[in-house]
Amino acid sequence: MSNDEFIKKWFEGELSKEELSKEGTAHFEDQNEFNEIEKVVEESAGLEVPKGKTKEQAWNELLVKLEEVSEPETTETKVIQLPVYKRPSVIISSIAASLTLLMLAYFTWFANQEVKLIADFGEQKTVILPDNSKVVLNAGSNLTYNKDNWLENRVVQLEGMAYFEVVSGEKFEVSCSLGSIDVLGTSFNVISREDKFEVACYSGKVNVSDSKKNSQYTLTQGLITVWKNGTLQEPVKFEADKLQDWIDGDFYYSGEPLTEVFAELERQFNVTVDHSDVDNRDYNGYFNNKNLEDALKYICDPMGLKYEIREGGNIRIHKK
Repeated sequence: MSNDEFIKKWFEGELSKEELSKEGTAHFEDQNEFNEIEKVVEESAGLEVPKGKTKEQAWNELLVKLEEVSEPETTETKVIQLPVYKRPSVIISSIAASLTLLMLAYFTWFANQEVKLIADFGEQKTVILPDNSKVVLNAGSNLTYNKDNWLENRVVQLEGMAYFEVVSGEKFEVSCSLGSIDVLGTSFNVISREDKFEVACYSGKVNVSDSKKNSQYTLTQGLITVWKNGTLQEPVKFEADKLQDWIDGDFYYSGEPLTEVFAELERQFNVTVDHSDVDNRDYNGYFNNKNLEDALKYICDPMGLKYEIREGGNIRIHKK
């Protein structure tokens, strides 16, 4: 096995400990070089090629970026010149210093391509994506996307709840843990939390499918589908004015478990609610996120419950 092949297999995790122990000394007379490359390999073990790119494309684009870096002003600094080769094996066979530079550049360049937007508990965040599509994130939600080649590959990952207004263009995909949504230009609302998945279409048309593609529906304006009993349910009509009111801080419920209502209360006010002494009944009602005590009254009074607001944002719910 040549040096090139040995280092390539090592870098890609295809060598056993026995092979490293037996053949390592044959390929590296300098133990320090062996140790430095070993360190680089270990630190890069968790690296993944960006979505939508092959390893070959990722390496080639990285090298182009490295070549674009300007020459330093002082002649005292030594610069490692890396030739542009198409084969990753040639890159990997460079000296340890080159590998280190390469990995640092990889982290710096590719890491900057991923954008993660977070709406913490107690806040709501409006996001304008690179194509001018608008996303409103509810409290306790996050959205991740890669800005590299965005206009041709409009894909976002959502955890939580968000309202989308998507401008026309290439296909736009929202990826969630239980399913995905494909659109061209439309407005819709998505809830993706643990075992809950819900999509409502306000305008245009969206295609919704579960993660295993076992169930799939096309939603037009005014239709909603929810995840229940392990599958997407047949779309039904919804009250658009009430469902979208969460953007203004108004939350309406019709037959929702109290556990979900209190979970939303925690997200909106950044508090902790202890309702362990209360049966998980269904709730029909409303609360607003402008005032905590008013919200508690709206929820607890019709359900025959009491609440105690304690220090540190802790709330205890119990029966009257």
